Amino acid sequence: MSNEIFPANIAGLKWNQSKTPIFKTRIDETVSGLESRWAQMVYPRWAFRLSYELLRDRNATDELQQVIGIYLRHQGANDSFLFKDITNWQANNQFVNYGNGVGANFQLCKTYANYTEPIYSPMANSNATPIVIQIDGNNVSSNNYTVSAGNGILTFDANTIPAEGANVTASFSFYYRDW
Repeated sequence: MSNEIFPANIAGLKWNQSKTPIFKTRIDETVSGLESRWAQMVYPRWAFRLSYELLRDRNATDELQQVIGIYLRHQGANDSFLFKDITNWQANNQFVNYGNGVGANFQLCKTYANYTEPIYSPMANSNATPIVIQIDGNNVSSNNYTVSAGNGILTFDANTIPAEGANVTASFSFYYRDW
């Protein structure tokens, strides 16, 4: 599983990109036509379709070379990479969970209306994309927690574990993983 980022600075990208959630559902149909359905995935994989007006191919830094290069380095669908969706790449004051006074680990997540899914690939904490964690509306110093870029787990140090019923929220930027 690679953490290489799909090049976002490619000139010529059109705004008509599309994003589709992909689920896996088993459907069994009886001879009478009745169906039984079972979801085999709790969370979707997201499929993105990008459209370019122009992809230059003059030297190794041109757009076509960048797109072909990432595809070849990952041997097509053999390995994943990270993708920044320009229409949805941030979570602001996202409710993460309530503290229980004991647990130090929390999964970052993103809510869409009444549906919440985990975020496994937050962007690294930097001045450009800061991760802001709050407990009951109070900012937590970045010295008192870590966020794993590989699985989106927020871990508080022993002195900062949220109390029973404390509201944990996060503001952060994230990538989608392309499978």
